[in-house]
Amino acid sequence: MPGLTGLIDWLDSRTGIKAGRAYLLDEPLPPGVNWWFVLGSILLFLLALQLISGSVLAMYYVAAPDHAYDSVRYVTDHVRFGGFVRGLHFFGASFIVIAAVAHMARVITFGSYKHPREVTWLTGVALLLVIMAFALTGYLLPWDQKAYWATTVTINIARSAPVFGEPIAAMMRGGSQLGALTLLRWYATHVLLLPAALGLLVVAHLYLMRRHGISGPVTPRPGAPTPFYPYHAIRDTLAVAAVFACLITLAATIRVPLDGMADPSDATYVPRPEWYFLSLFQLLKYFPGRLEPVATMVIPGAVVALVALLPFLDRRPERRPAKRRLVMVEGTKYPNTDAIPTQPIRCIRNA
Repeated sequence: MPGLTGLIDWLDSRTGIKAGRAYLLDEPLPPGVNWWFVLGSILLFLLALQLISGSVLAMYYVAAPDHAYDSVRYVTDHVRFGGFVRGLHFFGASFIVIAAVAHMARVITFGSYKHPREVTWLTGVALLLVIMAFALTGYLLPWDQKAYWATTVTINIARSAPVFGEPIAAMMRGGSQLGALTLLRWYATHVLLLPAALGLLVVAHLYLMRRHGISGPVTPRPGAPTPFYPYHAIRDTLAVAAVFACLITLAATIRVPLDGMADPSDATYVPRPEWYFLSLFQLLKYFPGRLEPVATMVIPGAVVALVALLPFLDRRPERRPAKRRLVMVEGTKYPNTDAIPTQPIRCIRNA
């Protein structure tokens, strides 16, 4: 169509859309790139979906203790497709954690964090921490019993930190106890500060990934590079569609739980965290009393530091997993979460 072609040429002369399209779709990929390399695209899609569903929910949410619970219940029960959108957001959080951990596990297995991709790895670790912060701050927003008491545990965990524990806990609370300022601060962090940090880290991660290219299979294969589109784009599209179908099924068939409205006087309530925080709760069982900082600060901090420093600790060019047994064993360790405390932990009783 001459008219359409002329319009595209006109836009290209002023915006450079053809060069942008080539940069996005014609990225050369090394031979041997397969289905393991779709995890990054899945994670990017899920993050975008969380942004969209969260924006819809924010149109109805009221960040005040007197109205937060009712606004969430109103969205769930009365807004058309409101329960479905909330389900997408709720289950999407778990999907994102799974995708992020799987993506990092693939990077560790393939040795893709090695030179010259050290900074790319660091931005990925920072992205995982921001994702966990999203999950943590979103916990309080429904203002139900689970949200209130789980947040109480979180703040008291922060208070157990030496030296700066009390000022950090006071900043998180916004007052002497959980209330309107607490909810407002966590909501602002969830919808303003963390999205800004996430956007910057995603852009930096993608830029560094394109700058250094995809690492490719563990053992380099002979052959010419292939463009991202259409060969690998088809894999990404099919994988994203499959994940989206699973997420839609869960959101459409399972109602997102909502406990009774937060009751600060009910100290007998035992909060159970989401599965991705169970290991931290389990550690509290093994380090009671004065040893709590070991479970809440020392061990998690050491694990994060070890993961972040992995490219600088494992600097050999060897990428084959069989030749990196120590890294593979340490990278797959995960605290047992079978035994969860059945009684309120000390952090709750001290609230």
